[in-house]
Amino acid sequence: GDSMPRKKLPPVDIPKNPSPLKAIRKHCLECGDGTSKMVEECPLRKCPLHPYRFGVMPATYLAQKSKKKPL
Repeated sequence: GDSMPRKKLPPVDIPKNPSPLKAIRKHCLECGDGTSKMVEECPLRKCPLHPYRFGVMPATYLAQKSKKKPL
């Protein structure tokens, strides 16, 4: 038949030990212009990934954040 030739897709970078939370973090960095500051200040509160945007469980993030003391 007359089918269109398929484009060859670039290889996908698959990590050795994939983590769903790290994948969410990577997605959020790409969505937020690649900066941690944009991810932290993300205004998309209704996004189902929002609570996981730091790459850890929300409770873990809050515990880590409370341990850090301001300079």
